[in-house]
Order: sequence, then structure tokens, then C-alpha cells
Amino acid sequence: MAWWPSNWLRRGRRSLDRSIADELDAHIEMAAASFMSEGMSANEAHERARREFGSVVEVRRLTREVWRWAWLDQLWEDIRIGVRILWTSPGVSATAMLLIALVIGGNTTVFATVRMVLGSPAAGVNMDRLVMTAPVRQAFGEPFLSYPDFVDVSDGGALDRPAAWTSERLTISVSGVAHAVTGALVTGTFFDVLGVRSCEGRLLTPADAQTYGDGLVAVVSERFRRDRLGQESSVVGQRLIVNGQSATVVGVACGGFRGALLTPGEDIWIPLVPYYQAIGSEASLLDRAQPLVLTVAALPDGQSRDATQLRLGTLASVLAERYPDSHAGQRLVVVPYSATAVLPIARMSGPFLALLAALTLVTVVLVSANVANLMLVRSLARQREVALRQALGATRGRILRLLVIEGLTVSLLAGAVASSVAWALARALVRLIGPGPGGGLDALTPDWSLVAYAMALALTSTVAFTTAPALRTWRQPVLPWLKAGERPIAGSRSRAMNGLVVAQFAFSVLLLTSAGLAYRSLALVTSRDVGFTTDRLLSVTVRLGGRDAYEDRTTTPAERLRSLARMERAREQVLTGGRITGATYLRRLPGAYLNTQIPVASSGGHRVQAIRRVIGPDYLATLGIAPVLGRDIAASDQGERPRVAVVNQHLADTLWPGLSPIGQAILVGTAERAEVVGVAPNVFFDGPSHDPRPRYVFVAEAQDTGPPPIDLTLLVRHTGPVREAADIAGTALGGGEDGLPIVALATMSERLEQVTENERAILRLLLVFAGIALLVATLGLYAVAAFHAGRRVREFGVRLALGATGGDIGRDVLASSVRLAAGGVLLGCAASGALATVVGRQFISVSPVDPPVYLAVAVSLAVIAIIAALGPALRACRVDVLGALRQE
Repeated sequence: MAWWPSNWLRRGRRSLDRSIADELDAHIEMAAASFMSEGMSANEAHERARREFGSVVEVRRLTREVWRWAWLDQLWEDIRIGVRILWTSPGVSATAMLLIALVIGGNTTVFATVRMVLGSPAAGVNMDRLVMTAPVRQAFGEPFLSYPDFVDVSDGGALDRPAAWTSERLTISVSGVAHAVTGALVTGTFFDVLGVRSCEGRLLTPADAQTYGDGLVAVVSERFRRDRLGQESSVVGQRLIVNGQSATVVGVACGGFRGALLTPGEDIWIPLVPYYQAIGSEASLLDRAQPLVLTVAALPDGQSRDATQLRLGTLASVLAERYPDSHAGQRLVVVPYSATAVLPIARMSGPFLALLAALTLVTVVLVSANVANLMLVRSLARQREVALRQALGATRGRILRLLVIEGLTVSLLAGAVASSVAWALARALVRLIGPGPGGGLDALTPDWSLVAYAMALALTSTVAFTTAPALRTWRQPVLPWLKAGERPIAGSRSRAMNGLVVAQFAFSVLLLTSAGLAYRSLALVTSRDVGFTTDRLLSVTVRLGGRDAYEDRTTTPAERLRSLARMERAREQVLTGGRITGATYLRRLPGAYLNTQIPVASSGGHRVQAIRRVIGPDYLATLGIAPVLGRDIAASDQGERPRVAVVNQHLADTLWPGLSPIGQAILVGTAERAEVVGVAPNVFFDGPSHDPRPRYVFVAEAQDTGPPPIDLTLLVRHTGPVREAADIAGTALGGGEDGLPIVALATMSERLEQVTENERAILRLLLVFAGIALLVATLGLYAVAAFHAGRRVREFGVRLALGATGGDIGRDVLASSVRLAAGGVLLGCAASGALATVVGRQFISVSPVDPPVYLAVAVSLAVIAIIAALGPALRACRVDVLGALRQE
């Protein structure tokens, strides 16, 4: 390829060398002719001319330096030689690249994920220079402004097109079917300032947000249109009932937009002022002491964030002077907009980034030390080559430059590979830690900063792992290495290298044992019999408050009783279905939240902790289990009747050992008295538990006096298809004017899987990090074994000359490596045992010092240590005895 730059340079260099050679030959011929004119023979004249002319090679070099940029030619030559490490030492290059790619890829993945979560806009937001405004007193608290304060900020002129919104739990009826969703009440500039586009119809305008007229207008998300409104040609103009108010859909937001923040994942947007007017809560819009809205705005053209902060600071001072009761000491701060700008995670970013920087530094140092070991091994084998280069005129600076170029070649290629891998892993990690379908993290993508960060790490690692070989080369004498057959001089073993290998294996053991304990625990959890039949159970969660419930309104006792009566009618209606064998309702499902415990006391004063569950009639029967003693909660257990409770066998045995619990009085919590009417078997009602003997007390929902639940779940036992049972339950719950909006549907098996969801995620992360740590430790042991074997060549030669066999030498190298690994394994096991004892409660039915796990880890690492040292051991077996004995 004639156009390739290296070909141009090569042809130019050849032409230049020919011109210089012709010029030097002409000078020598002129001198020889002069000597022949004095009577010398041709041979004598040419010999004398060359002798007086001097070194042709040196003159040619000096002439070349005069005729062109010598440093550029030397640099190109050094780059060409440095890149050859990829095929002249493929094993060293591949190992070093893999080590660097691991550390860069891992750190870059975490960096990209953190940067995406902390700095990226929400999906569908397409505007720059956006900021958010939040009030601050002593510390950064809730970032909400009152609506009057937002109006003052808007009128102050410090921000361009300020917009406000507040998330709201809404009940939406579509064609007679109620759904519970999260929406937002917004001002008319909300979509405009965020740059959100519409897929269909239009978005809200300031005119929509003035006053309540004939009805509300609404914009819905693409997801709500797809899942709730169907796939008709157009949804513009469709009528909805939103918290009892009529609303008309005017458009659909594009780009996957689900709100300005990652949570809570909004699906419908309604003008704020008209909504509060419609529900009769206009007083909330006038109360300066009520934090109500979040704000977002654009910085005016040519105005910096500092200038905006200064103007808002003046406004905050004016408000504090006018309203000292509610605004004393309050400041207004401006923060750059992101999807997490005012979420709690943003406030944790400082310490987290500091921890990330420390971990990055540690991992770069560890991996760079391993790569430095590999490069030292290579430098031992190249000491004669380096000495020859110095003897031929190469300066120490140029040799150091060659080493740096070799390191750059390896690390930059590793950084490029790691960047590509990290780009994909960052997206995968975001989806793994995302807050679910409503969170919006799926839309976040890495950007150019990921590559920049990876390349910065690559350059840092280059400096780190080329330092040791460079210092060794700088101190290297020339003459001893010019002797033919000279081999590396044996030296004492490096304690730092050995300590590094021990530490890496100990860290690997710590991660592997943690992963092993987590896996064993998870396997026992998933295989454990919960005690009741989990298939053919469908859960349908509804919004108990009904269609007119909204978040800042407390449900009255009459409304609560009315909703419970509606739930009971739905339960009875479901039971009339052809293939429905049982139905009940309850507040808590497996995987919903933590199993908090409360004190339960007998009449004799014996007090223990137990899990309290509020349930509907026929709870045990619906689960397919029968009481051990007494009866189940019944529909007749209403508020006017004596309060009743059911306890499980564990709780009964604890409170009344050897006695019948039926008819006994208990105190649940601090004031709830009830009579025990039944004893349930010892089953895991909430799925696998960390407690092998959980204690339960069940009370009737119709007799509960505590705060009413927001959501309630209808649990249905069926014999037919799930879809059929879901249709029957949906009809029973959503039919009529008093229908209850459906929040979610799930089978009991799906709910039980949620119990171990966190454990599964932790296990996946542990396995990934353990695999990376183990690979780094293995490569590190290989590098140290190769380094030590290379430095002991003369010792091996002497031993072979005295009668030792190659097998003896190989076993010695293997034994040295296994001893290092064994030290790391013992140290790691001790650290793992101490750590697992502290967090042992996280492992269900598994001892923190589970022998099978520790034995499996120890055997695995022993095998890996032998494999890692096998290559250096085999090379040591084939040492050239004569060559080794020639060392001085």
C-alpha cells in the first residue's frame, strides 16, 4: 500500500541514505585521487583516504542529523521497536494487557455507572443549562418550595421559564376499569423547559395551567398509552376519570419520558393549579409554610450559575425578612439539573466518589505491581540486548523512552478493550441496580467521558508499571552483559512481591468464601419448603382508598370501613367463580418489605417479639393449610365483636409451654388486646426467613384499629388458568361505581422470588468481583514465579551440575508458588471467618465457617496456584547448564 505513511517514511529515509552515501564516497574518492597523484598505488591511496576520513558510520549519522530532524526519526524508530513487544513477547503482552484491562474495565464501569446515575438527565429530557432550585436551612433537607415561593422565584427574573411539579398518587378510570398510577401535577412551562417532545397531540401549555374550567387536560406517557389505553390510532380526546375528576388526554410524551427525576416514574401529567381547584385544596397553593413543588429552569443566556445564585440569595433574604416565621435562616441554592439532582443519592455522591477514588488507586497499584513483575522478567531476559544498545551509542534516556513506549503500547490497547467492555457493562450494571420499571435508569447511556477515564487510568498504570524496569535499566552496568553467554544474575527474593501475592490470594479467598456462603445460603433458601402450596395462588393488589384518594389526604374511619366492606364483597364474589377454591385479603405479601417485629405478651406477663400480620377471613384455608388447634379468622370477626387472634405453633409454645393457647388473652404491641382462637402450623408465611423459627400473630383486618393501609391485596386460590383467575378478580374488584383500582397482579411464586432478590443480586456481584480478583491473583502469582525463576537461573545450573534433576528444579518452583498461595489462603480464611461471623445473620441456615465452602475454596486455589506456576516451573526444568554456569 503505497499511500501508507510508513512506506513514505521508509522511501524518504532510503533516498536520504543513498544521497549521504554518494556524498561520502565522493569525498573519499577525491582524497584517494590526491594521494595517487603523489605516487601511491590505488589500494594504498584508498586505504589512507578512508583512514584519514574517519568512521563512515559516525559521519553518516552526524550528516543525517544535520539534514533532517533526528529526534523525529529516532522517535519513529523507537515506536516501531516498542510496538514489536506484541509479537516478540506475546505471553507477557497478553498477560499484562489482561491485567490492565481488568482493572481499567472494572474501575471504568463503576465510574461510568456513578457518573450516569449522578449526572445524566432523565429519559426524554433534551435541554442544556438546566438547574434546580431548593431551599436550605441548617442542612440540605426536603428540596420542595412552597407554591407562593415558586411564584416569587418565577417573577424575580433570575431564571428562564421556571417550571414546577409535584408527584401524586392518582387513581385513573379508563372505560370503567380503575388503575392506580403515579402522576405529576405540573405548571404550564414544565414540558417546554425540559425540551420534551410529543409523539401524538400536544403537550401542556401555560394556558392549560391557569384555572379550572369544564374539566382537566392531561398528557400521558408512552407506557401508559400502550398498557392502559390500547393501540388505537389516536388517544387524543379520550376521557379519563382522575381521582374523581374528568380529564381529557391532549397528548403523549415521547422519548420514554417518565418524569424529570429517576423516581417515582410518572405516567400522567395534569396542570397543578386547575387540579387543586377541582378537588377544593386551593389553600395549599397559598400556604408559604407548606413545601409543595420541585422546580427546574434554564439559566438565562449569558448568565452563569454563580450569578443566578447571587440573585436568588437576595430573594431569599427578602423572603426571610417578610416571613420570619416560616423562612428564618432559609437560603435558596441552585444545583445543576440531573435525574438525581435532589434525590438522597446525590447527597451521598461526595463520600462515595472519595471511596471510589481510593479503591481505584489501590487496584491500580496492585495491578501495576503485577505488570511490573512481568516487565521485570522480560527486562532480565533483555539485559544483554540493552547493553549492546548502550555500547552502540544509545543513551539511557532513549532506552527508557523505548520501555515507556512498550508500556504505552500494552496499556493503551488494554484501555481500548476495557473501554469497549465497560461501555456494555455500565449499561448492564445500571439495569441491575435500577429501582425497577418505574425508575428510568434503563435509558441512561455512557458517554465520551468513559473512554477519557479509561485512557487516563491506562496512562497512570503505564507510569506505575514501567518505573521498576526503568530504574533497573538505569542502574545496569554495560560491560558484564557484553560477555557472550551471560545470563541474569540471581538475587534475593523480593519480599514486597511475595507479600503482594499473599494479599491478593487472601482477598480472593475473602470474596470466594463470601460468594460460596451466599450461594449455599441461597440454594438452601430456594429449596426450602415454605409449608404451603405456592402454585395456583394469585395476588391482586388494589388501592384501598378508592378513586377519590390522593396522597395528602387522610382516609376517614367511615371511608376505611366502606372500602373494607367493598373488599369483602369482592372476596365473596370471587368465590362464586367456577374454578376459585379460596380467597382472602391481607396487607403484607412476601418480598414487599422487611419483617419488622413487635412485642407480644401473655396474660402472665411473658413477653416475646413476633411478626404481626393483619389478614382477612379464611387466610389459612386459602393458603391450603389447616389450623393445629382452634379455627381460622372468620368473616364474622368484625369490629363490634371481641377481638381475636391466631398465633403460630412457635409463638404458642413460647408463651404457653405445655398449655393450650385457645382462649388465652394476649397483648399485641402496647395496647391491642385479643383472645387466641386458633393455632397455625409452623410454616414460612413470608417465604424463606433468616429466622428458622419465626413467630407470628395474626389479627383480623376488620378489627384493626391502627392506621388504614394504602394498599390491600386480594389473594385467590384457583384451579384454572391464571388469566381466568385474574379476569374474575378484576371484575369483582373493579366493577360498579365503588370499584377499587388495581395496582399490581402477581403469582405467589413470583412474590416468593422477590424474597431472595437482594441475595441474588449480591451473589452475582460477589461472583463477578471474586472472578476478577482470582484472575488478578493468578496472573500475579505467575508473574512472581516467572520473576523468581528467571533470577535463580545460575542457582538452578549449579544444582543441575551437582546431580539434581529437572523434576527437582520444577518441584522447587512449584513448591515456592504453592507456599505463597497457601499463606494467602490461610490469611484469607481467617479474615473470611471473622467477617462471616459478624455478618452471619445474612446467611440463612449456613454456618459462617461452613467447612465445605472453605475446603472447596482452598482446594480450588491450590490447583490454580499450581497451574499459574506450571509455566515457569517447566522453563526452569529446561535450564541450559553450561549457559547458567558461565554467570559470574
